[in-house]
Amino acid sequence: VKVVQQWSRLVAATMSAHPFWLLTVPNEGRTAEQTFERLRRQTDESGKASLVQIPSLTVGTLDSLMSLSEDMEKFEAAIEVAVRKIERQYADLRPTREPLLIDGVPVERYLPSFVWEHAKYPHRRALPELVASLRTTVGAIEDELKHLATTYAEKTQKLSAAGRAGGGSGGAG
Repeated sequence: VKVVQQWSRLVAATMSAHPFWLLTVPNEGRTAEQTFERLRRQTDESGKASLVQIPSLTVGTLDSLMSLSEDMEKFEAAIEVAVRKIERQYADLRPTREPLLIDGVPVERYLPSFVWEHAKYPHRRALPELVASLRTTVGAIEDELKHLATTYAEKTQKLSAAGRAGGGSGGAG
């Protein structure tokens, strides 16, 4: 209960800077729903909360978990960089401030309705395998973003060159 109360104060102090917090808490013999309701009561329902179901994952040995824990900080930073690149590229291309979508849904609706993709990330796989799969996915997304950004820059240059060659019409047409 003390941790939850401290968390509640921390959330209240930082809510404007961090619109989403993902928490994992032990169920302590309760169902996930009971634990979620208890957390909401303990935090005075100070923010909009959603229960996101994550399957029980195969941890493996303590050594593999410790090794993975050490790697996760670097991986988390790499994911943060990739997400920020996507946001920056999107903002550059969409100056109208249309919301960024995930699978066609705004982030504010996607996160509370998140569903684990069992086919893509089988929960029976060991955690190191799941993390490796996620790394591959993030790498592929970064590669695709680089390719799309390069293609966009090339097409913009060609359009600009065509506009200059056509008498400075600016590519209207």
